[in-house]
Amino acid sequence: MATRKGGEEKAIGRIAAFTAIAVVVILFFGYSFSATPPFWSLVPQASAHFTLLLLFLDRVFYIFIASLISFASLQAGLFILDLLRVEGLRPVEKTVLALGLGLGVLSLSTLAAGLAGILTQPVAIVLVVVLAVAGMGRSGRLVRRLGQSQGPRFSRMEIILGACAALAAALTLTYAFNPPMYFDALEYHLGAPAHYFSTGAIRYIRYNVYSNFPGNSEMLYLFSMTLVGSKFDGAMLGKVLSALVALAAAGSVYSLGKWLSSRAAGLFAAAALLTAGGFFQVATGVYVEPLQTLYTVLAVLAVGRFLARGDAGLLTVGALSAGL
Repeated sequence: MATRKGGEEKAIGRIAAFTAIAVVVILFFGYSFSATPPFWSLVPQASAHFTLLLLFLDRVFYIFIASLISFASLQAGLFILDLLRVEGLRPVEKTVLALGLGLGVLSLSTLAAGLAGILTQPVAIVLVVVLAVAGMGRSGRLVRRLGQSQGPRFSRMEIILGACAALAAALTLTYAFNPPMYFDALEYHLGAPAHYFSTGAIRYIRYNVYSNFPGNSEMLYLFSMTLVGSKFDGAMLGKVLSALVALAAAGSVYSLGKWLSSRAAGLFAAAALLTAGGFFQVATGVYVEPLQTLYTVLAVLAVGRFLARGDAGLLTVGALSAGL
């Protein structure tokens, strides 16, 4: 009976994985049947429409660069956690906390470079390298811990919830390539960073009142533009990076749900967040809500863990997350 149940769970997992992969491939390739060429591309426009393969690789390249930025941020965040002597965290908890802290460092560093008037591509490249080197070797240990962690077998409900979350994550990452079209995205969330990128510095914009709003997420969009040397390619890269932040937010609510209740509760929370229509809209657009969600949940998680364990480092992490 147990063998039959295990076989059914594996079959459900394979079907869910196949469905997610099929949806991603179909949606990625669907761009090639558009009557107009892709709006923004890191490869020449003519080549991007020449074959389906080049178009697919173009999208993969965006994801690769966004993942590289996320990896560098994760490395820096792991360094900060070690500096604060935060220990005893589960692998997923440590990953999302470190990523949040690292993205904060990246955003503040971009702000500092902009205020200093040194917003250049070499500076952006050096910043990525410095962040990655700061946590040298720490991500490897984290991956090994993740591989060694063991728990009870996934129930059928947990597999279904995990499959829903995985499919929603795939859709989020896919639809992140849609061009921005809403007023606030074009006027403020991308408009202000594009102005800063063009001038090479962050200065007061007289004609854009929205640029006076807090700009944590906008600094990540500005960094993306500076890194690739283009406001159009950088805007698309920033959208993909924002989608990855949304997935990290799902990881944070999973960690919070698991800590408060159970693994099933965490999977339900992650699936509920990623499948919510409102969150899907902001996760695939150019908005601040994915990063706000990440920091809000991380602050609650860190403070809650501090109250349970009395670790002063976690209280500091919670304060930093709330401030960011």
